[in-house]
Amino acid sequence: METQYYALVLINIIMSKGNQILRSSLLTAMSNTVVAIRLRELVQSIINSDEHSNNDSFTSLDTITLSTRHLSRSSLIQQLCLLQRFYLNELYTDAMNTLPDRYDTKYRDMISELRRSAFDTDLLLSEQSCQDLNARVSSVSMNETITNPRRVEALQRDYERLGFQDLREPIKDFQTIPSGILSLQNLFYFCIHQKNDFIRFVLENSCKTLQQQCPLVKSAIEYFDSLLIIE
Repeated sequence: METQYYALVLINIIMSKGNQILRSSLLTAMSNTVVAIRLRELVQSIINSDEHSNNDSFTSLDTITLSTRHLSRSSLIQQLCLLQRFYLNELYTDAMNTLPDRYDTKYRDMISELRRSAFDTDLLLSEQSCQDLNARVSSVSMNETITNPRRVEALQRDYERLGFQDLREPIKDFQTIPSGILSLQNLFYFCIHQKNDFIRFVLENSCKTLQQQCPLVKSAIEYFDSLLIIE
């Protein structure tokens, strides 16, 4: 593991001391599919080494190198943690410092997808009505708002169950720094790639008493805010 250790040390030095161009180039290289696979294999090998170390049947070679392996594993874990911090900071710095444009349909669609995935009320609300709550802030007239009170009420109720604080304009919940659009992107990823868990979390939370509830959106934003300020 000595070679891997010094390779990680070199990468971490570049990530911490290199200029923006050098860091970006290294980040691009690390994002390469082959490199990413090798990094995952390295992490897995470190995890497996701990399992082997708990095995009581050692060969003589295992016994001789046991202490070295423990030292190497400890050092590698430290370097991997540093690499993870540098990598995530570099990868998500722009997102965590960017506020979502309240008029950008991309972000409105992401929020609408959170609602649709959790409650699936498209049979009751038309596709256009799913955008009504956000569209009102730009160009929809007051008459449209008054003539669709049930739409607005249904949307606001769903957004409240999801854990939004601003029920009239949910996108404003993500207009905080440092989390910015990063918390929305992570929630959307959770919704798309772990849909069953996402739905179960929202629905189970909706059935709890007010004192027992853990609002998903509010909790996610606070979690990412806390995570991003950890040095």
